[in-house]
Amino acid sequence: MFNMCVESMTDYLSEICQTQKEFDEQFDKYFTEDFLTKMYKLLINSVPGKVFSFWLDECSKYYKEDQEENFNFQEYLENIWGHGFELSNLLYSVILDELDSYSRRLETEHKDDLPGNKYKCKVLQLLANRNLQTYASILCLMQNGFGDQAFMLFRNMFENSIFSKFIFESNEQTAKAFYEAQNKDIKSKDDFSWVRYSNKFDKNERISFKKIFEKCKFEKNYADIWYGQYKLACKLLHTTPQGTSKTLCSNPTADEMFSLVGQSPFGLNLAGEHSAIILEESTRNYLCLFYDEKSLVFTVAIHKWIGEIRNVYYEITKKFEEDTDNLKQSK
Repeated sequence: MFNMCVESMTDYLSEICQTQKEFDEQFDKYFTEDFLTKMYKLLINSVPGKVFSFWLDECSKYYKEDQEENFNFQEYLENIWGHGFELSNLLYSVILDELDSYSRRLETEHKDDLPGNKYKCKVLQLLANRNLQTYASILCLMQNGFGDQAFMLFRNMFENSIFSKFIFESNEQTAKAFYEAQNKDIKSKDDFSWVRYSNKFDKNERISFKKIFEKCKFEKNYADIWYGQYKLACKLLHTTPQGTSKTLCSNPTADEMFSLVGQSPFGLNLAGEHSAIILEESTRNYLCLFYDEKSLVFTVAIHKWIGEIRNVYYEITKKFEEDTDNLKQSK
């Protein structure tokens, strides 16, 4: 701002002064503390407005440049992760179609079973739909190079799948309490009161997500692995020292840690694999409420597809890290 004051005054005096001597005299006359204070206040009030106007004028230009840069980066990601993205997107499409088909079959092939399972069916459908929507958001983040944020959303998918599992294994009253709790005040802190209708908790037992998780029927090895992955997602999501300074998307061959801002081609596999597995589980809970041949065939085929997704993401990650390491060594 000091330079701007000097430049403005110089330009002004150059226009009104006829000689260098007159210029010097006028410059010394104006170049005082009072004058600079006055000019500083004037600039403080006017410059931000000019900057704002400049941003408005250039907004479309910068947007187009950013869009072109994003397009080029997405092409780069496609060259690395394209096959994995294809498999993941097809999983979304076929599950969407099957959820729609199964919902229609419920009204025809399973209408006699619905009356005693009305709320359980509805809640399992809602949770399956919610996870499918979150899965679509994860794919969007992955395809734009935001692996950390994609894995953070896996946390929400995991919680939904645990609630789905718990309700699947519980009675109709539990599902009804969950469904009706949607009408509670959003500020309510009693979000787990619905689980007490399952009769799986003692009257005075404190309820938490972990407690609900532990009441579900999982093999211990499975439970240990997946709860560990859930805690990792929590670390990334919450403001923890690890979540703030660590990133899944750093170059594994890098010599030092860095603070990542923006997109990265690294670390997309974890969200891609985990979200697909959890989507399968919440979908299966809904489809297997009333077995039919179509849903059975579908769940078996989807399980094989999940295996293919895991294999492809593993192979892509392995090759990408090897190529990156070789590139580093060659330099």
